[in-house]
Amino acid sequence: MSVPEPDYSRRRALAAAVLAGLAVAVLSTAVIWTQSLLTRELAASGTVLAGFLADGAVSLVWYACFLLAVLFVVGGGANRRTLTNGAALVYAVDLLPAVTRVAAGFGTLGPHVLVAPLPAVGRFVAIAVAYWLAHEGGYDRLRSALGTPTHPLFAVVSGTRVAPGLTVGRGVVAAALAGVVGVAATVGAGVLHDFLTGAAGASTIRVSFFTVGLPVEEAPTEWLFETALLLAVLIVVGAGARGRDLLTGLAVVFGVGAGVRLAPALLPPYGGVDLWAPSGPVMAPLADALLVLGIAAAVWLAFRGGLERLGRRRASLAGSPSE
Repeated sequence: MSVPEPDYSRRRALAAAVLAGLAVAVLSTAVIWTQSLLTRELAASGTVLAGFLADGAVSLVWYACFLLAVLFVVGGGANRRTLTNGAALVYAVDLLPAVTRVAAGFGTLGPHVLVAPLPAVGRFVAIAVAYWLAHEGGYDRLRSALGTPTHPLFAVVSGTRVAPGLTVGRGVVAAALAGVVGVAATVGAGVLHDFLTGAAGASTIRVSFFTVGLPVEEAPTEWLFETALLLAVLIVVGAGARGRDLLTGLAVVFGVGAGVRLAPALLPPYGGVDLWAPSGPVMAPLADALLVLGIAAAVWLAFRGGLERLGRRRASLAGSPSE
């Protein structure tokens, strides 16, 4: 894949990230506030509108920066430069809400605040690792070093394509291995956050756009969710990815996310499940699905001619009144 000139590439990537981030931020904020209005019976008011706009602005900045970091990897490859630049960008943008909350009096300033962005950085690194494994030869290097798996199930799925240029075996192995990276970062962030909070004598607070940390006992389940997300990302960022590949990726996210969260209601001892809770089988996969949608849109805009198509559409609409 030929990479455009650095300055031109950055401009394209920035424009694509902002446009895709805007679309996903609007959808994400609308979903969150619609859920709040329905479940908490909030009345529509000027305060609600102000909160909607504020959340939308924060979401736009976060999504745009995260998508830009992913475009660094897709456009320039998973190397030390793109990993360093992307991780620094994600860390900075995820640290901003944490510092803002502390400045607003919702917590105490301390070293624990610096740990808050680590789960988001870990997710970005996991995406980069999965991309390297699936699309940049990492999987073939592992096969050369460890040998080809001989399990019958793997033999059945290894040659089946889930997207152009991506077989099921390659995608699942890449997503599963990279998922360990993302979950390890989240669990490690939780342990470090609790240690620093306890050492400082401060109360535990939610200081990040994402929840800080994850209990160790929840790591296996979270690994399934992370693997599904990464597999969906691999499906939508591959060369030649089409609209139906996006649907396949979203189906993976919702299939795994909703299925695992519905299990308590379907299996003994048959526990209750709140469908519309933030961690329920509908809303929790939706957050990952929006991220996959944003990544797919950003890649299409930056590297698949999306910006040109939008430009032609805009020019066509601008010229239509005079025709």
